[in-house]
Amino acid sequence: SSLNTPVQGWHAAAGDLLKPAASGAKQRVTLDFSYISLLGLGSEEGLGHVVNTGITLPTRAGVFSGSARFLTSPFESLDLGTLAGVNVSFAKDLFPDLLVGAGLGGQFGEDWSAGLDLGFIHLPGKWLFFKDFRWGAAIRGLGKGYTPAEGITSFPPVFTPALGAAFNLVNSRNVLWSFSSDLAFPSFQNIRFSLGSDFTYKDLFTLRTAVLLDLDDMAEKRARSLPLSFGLALKFSTSIRRDKSEVKTSVSAAPLQQGVWGIGAGLNIPIGLVDREAPEITIDTAKESYISPNLDGVLDDLDKELETRGHRFVRYADDFLVLVKSHRAGVRVSQSIERFLNR
Repeated sequence: SSLNTPVQGWHAAAGDLLKPAASGAKQRVTLDFSYISLLGLGSEEGLGHVVNTGITLPTRAGVFSGSARFLTSPFESLDLGTLAGVNVSFAKDLFPDLLVGAGLGGQFGEDWSAGLDLGFIHLPGKWLFFKDFRWGAAIRGLGKGYTPAEGITSFPPVFTPALGAAFNLVNSRNVLWSFSSDLAFPSFQNIRFSLGSDFTYKDLFTLRTAVLLDLDDMAEKRARSLPLSFGLALKFSTSIRRDKSEVKTSVSAAPLQQGVWGIGAGLNIPIGLVDREAPEITIDTAKESYISPNLDGVLDDLDKELETRGHRFVRYADDFLVLVKSHRAGVRVSQSIERFLNR
């Protein structure tokens, strides 16, 4: 649990481990890699390692994500031994303001685990005085937990309901200052609360801080000496043109139990364009057309070729504001509208 620090966020494939619906609005293929060094700087000495990799694949059906991780820890306070884990998930925007997702994951080492995660994220936008407000809920670890030794809780905890919310306090041309919180009830036997803040300047660098409180650790006097983590992220564009591929680098640090520190770095690489332009719609008007709507079977209908092009999946909205994501389905909607207008 102590490794679930704010290094993992909404923008990485590993974020689906905590928020199964987090990738539902992704438009670009995204690659993710991070490494965390576990340093024994206090009463426990030693060196551990955590390696994470991930990929996010948007499709017309939805967004598929996959991640893999390797961890080795020699510390008694992080008595996990050596393990490897994988996770696959699927997320989708059912509506413009509602994302849903589900994930399957497992870990293998001195023990094994397998579980299902379910969740949703609601994006109402402005709410009260909050800007870009979003909230969600998840149930994590529906299955068997990883318990390599007796007397420790499973990693991650099984049957864990969680609630989360986030909003932007400042959202200007140069500055984005956001806050997020998460409240979880691991195995219905504990309470964990986290509060984080991201400060971004000109979409180039981001400062991150977070506080994590664990009621069980505090009661057993196993809490972190400093329940604070912090990080810095920098973004580089791979092209002068706007909306091209990017490389986001980050470094972070968090104190864990018994003087063990987690210090890490990561790469997040979104590939391709972000679709911010309206689709290009072309209708064939080169030939003269006639219609004779007298129901005699001759020229009762007028058909025109309609071509739609966009950088990504073209979206259409009908009179009931139902979004159609695929290009093929969108063409069918356009043809229906055309037949209605020309009948």
